Amino acid sequence: ASAGIQFVASDGLRNAVFVALQDKRIVGFDEKNKKELFAVDIPCSSDILGMHCMPELDSIVITCTDGTLLLLNMDEQSFEPVGDLEGGILCSSVSPDGELLLCLTATGTMIVFNSEWDVLVEKELGAGERPAGDRPTVAWCADGLKFALLDTRASGKRFVSVFDRNCVLEAKSEDFEGVGSGLA
Repeated sequence: ASAGIQFVASDGLRNAVFVALQDKRIVGFDEKNKKELFAVDIPCSSDILGMHCMPELDSIVITCTDGTLLLLNMDEQSFEPVGDLEGGILCSSVSPDGELLLCLTATGTMIVFNSEWDVLVEKELGAGERPAGDRPTVAWCADGLKFALLDTRASGKRFVSVFDRNCVLEAKSEDFEGVGSGLA
């Protein structure tokens, strides 16, 4: 039986596409030769939250809802645990230049890591109350200097906060209704 696709990430340097499947496997494909590069099981006991290519590390970072951060070395097809965020992760995103990993924890802490897994920023936003199953969404400006965070209040109304690369709040919208979870 085939497993559904959860996440897709691409690596332009390798001309490869990586697919995370619902059965907790990652399959890599060579776009040029149209062949499978590898298939590996993801060693995470919770749900996979995100998958992001980090070409400068020849790796893929996988974030899990329980707070586990895993690094998949693409050459060796081996996993290395690189972090465990207390309380779990609500959302994660890599900056367009691949230098930063942004995570928002379930306890309301925004954490930014560099490619050596040093914590550059740790900022308390407050856990807040959001509807069950609702997850925030992050979108970066193309230059990587700013990002927007779309979140939901307990009332179901959404709001957008804009931060600079150092997680300094630059703007915050009023609450609004009638918008899905997509953000660009």
